[in-house]
Amino acid sequence: MARLFCLWIVTTIAVVCIWCSAGLTFQDSKLPGFVIKTFKSTDWLHCLEECNNNDDCVSYNYNRLGSNCELKNFGPKIRCHANEDLVAFHGWIHHTLDPSKYVKKTEGSRFSSMEGNLTAIFDCDRCELFADGTSLGEKTTNGDSVAKFFIPSNTQVIAITVKRINGRRAFIGSFSNDIVTDESWKCSNEGKSPGFNDTTWTFPGFRDTHWSYASSLRGQNKNSRLPLGISQKAKWIWNDGNENEVYCRVKLSD
Repeated sequence: MARLFCLWIVTTIAVVCIWCSAGLTFQDSKLPGFVIKTFKSTDWLHCLEECNNNDDCVSYNYNRLGSNCELKNFGPKIRCHANEDLVAFHGWIHHTLDPSKYVKKTEGSRFSSMEGNLTAIFDCDRCELFADGTSLGEKTTNGDSVAKFFIPSNTQVIAITVKRINGRRAFIGSFSNDIVTDESWKCSNEGKSPGFNDTTWTFPGFRDTHWSYASSLRGQNKNSRLPLGISQKAKWIWNDGNENEVYCRVKLSD
């Protein structure tokens, strides 16, 4: 009897290990955005089970330090796409369920297509993008590459922090819903704008009436080659000063 019980334990562990190894797992990484549920999880297996039992969940972030679990309705389908979708984050694990095993579950979802979400492409030296206060990650461009972000379609406000690295005080970008960087954006910087609050300015409720409209850099727009994937209507913008870091916002909806 004891031998049978031990055999059952070994078999169960083997099945669980095979089950949890399916899909894609990334250490010290997390997928920003696309959250459908957050909760405290006693361990990663609890997080996995919750995702597996949720019809909309195809991936999850698990914080092994704080025992937090975030269920997601999107995840990278193949490993080579992970650099575009994930951000480095110590202590977090991202796991995407096996696409071949859960194909019926993910048909028509963001896992198989990005329909229902916005795509944004920026050339911005180093920038961090926020959707209604949630960071979508920080990315760096070098002139030959662009930063790509996926944004929930119900987002009200996009906010971005841009840091000058390569000597150019300007950034440019466009969205799949035809919104582009132009003079309609509001921009500021910490040292110049009264009432600046670095904890709330990325949220829809922040009042930016005292912020200035962005400045279009005419020389940059006239002479620069447009980065790949960015709309011809987009303009290189900055604030009206010579700061090395700016904070900009634009409303997608009221």
